[in-house]
Amino acid sequence: MQLRWDRADIGSFYNYSGDHLSHLLVKLDDILSRYRCGDVDGVCDNMDNLYQDIVNILVVGANLFVPVRRKCFFKFWCDEKLDILKEAAVDSHRLRKASGKP
Repeated sequence: MQLRWDRADIGSFYNYSGDHLSHLLVKLDDILSRYRCGDVDGVCDNMDNLYQDIVNILVVGANLFVPVRRKCFFKFWCDEKLDILKEAAVDSHRLRKASGKP
């Protein structure tokens, strides 16, 4: 699977992640205040949990607002030489478009 950020609803992802990540600021503030007071027991575990919460929020947001493309398409006739030729053709097409040609 490949995330298609070029086709994502970036605004909704931004709002979703911002809303959900802002709730974690209270957790982070609590962890840091306990650390500053000398209560270091469990700080690493709490930070690990906070990190996992951040990752989960971003993954759920991506699942909601970023389409995916499956990479399971296999062309039996394709090999490394054809990949090189196709890349050259794509580059040539981009150059032609950039120079104002259709």
